[in-house]
Amino acid sequence: MKIICNNVKKYYLIALGILLTCVSCLKDDGNTESAMPPEAMLSVATLNVDGLPEKVLFINVNPDGPGDFHSPAIGAYLTTLDCDFVGLQENFNFSKSIFAVTDPLYAHDEWQGGIFADAQFDLSNFRFETDGLNGLWNKNRVTLEDERVVPWSVAYGKVDHASDDLVTKGFRRYELLLKGGLRVVVYNMHMDASDDEDELTGADAPDREARIQQWKELADDILKRLDNRPIVVMGDMNSLYWRDNVQAVFFNRIQDDARALAHDVYVEMECGGVFPKTLDKEETLDKIIYINPVDGFQLEPFAFYKDTENYVGEDGRTPLGDHYPIMAKFRVR
Repeated sequence: MKIICNNVKKYYLIALGILLTCVSCLKDDGNTESAMPPEAMLSVATLNVDGLPEKVLFINVNPDGPGDFHSPAIGAYLTTLDCDFVGLQENFNFSKSIFAVTDPLYAHDEWQGGIFADAQFDLSNFRFETDGLNGLWNKNRVTLEDERVVPWSVAYGKVDHASDDLVTKGFRRYELLLKGGLRVVVYNMHMDASDDEDELTGADAPDREARIQQWKELADDILKRLDNRPIVVMGDMNSLYWRDNVQAVFFNRIQDDARALAHDVYVEMECGGVFPKTLDKEETLDKIIYINPVDGFQLEPFAFYKDTENYVGEDGRTPLGDHYPIMAKFRVR
């Protein structure tokens, strides 16, 4: 009888241990990442690297930018993130300094050149044939299967209104194969900006109209190529949801198609799923959006943050560029 009781006690303790382990795995205590295999996750970041030249001829263009001196520090920072995919914008004149540091970890697509440095100048359109965009993907976990480079059909401003039409802004679309066999699509883009003075004086209407048209073009491309792969959309959209009616022309447009649903990670995780209707000081011009097809794998964000602590120079206070990176991590179900 004693032997039987000891066996029952042993089996009870084993069962209890299994139960507690299961409960621990189900609990989302902020350590979800360590409990999941890499192939069940996707990590992304987007960053405008502020890569315009400090001067063009004798004109100060970007005197407080990172330049050649701080661009290697941007590359070093990106390697510490160890993301699956990073989207860069304004990667113009100092990309070589960044890539020299990131190349051991990340592969990247074609660099189109910098302003008055390697980029072709199209006299007929009076603009540099470079979009300043690049995608970086983790060599250990991601394979690039296909890429498309698409310029916007509408942009505004050659020598004013932020000079958006002086370069070939647009988007790049990447088809990626993740470790474990999952395929995802990523869009990286840069939309029209506005000068601060134009915004203050109410003269930014042409810029806002150009951005709305670009959001429509983006939705058109996504819906045209939509299949059962989840999609991440990222970049410097220069859009604030309380100012530009992105919800109507992009999010509702995709939802009305009934084949997929689109969500902004910041809105979902920080705003309770409600788009800001008035000034929101925490909303950034940079966005990370995810789109889940109705019939396919689903992305579920569990982490989102803007890094204002680590993206700094030697003084520990000044950011390396004029944008802070934003990052998101997803479960894949």
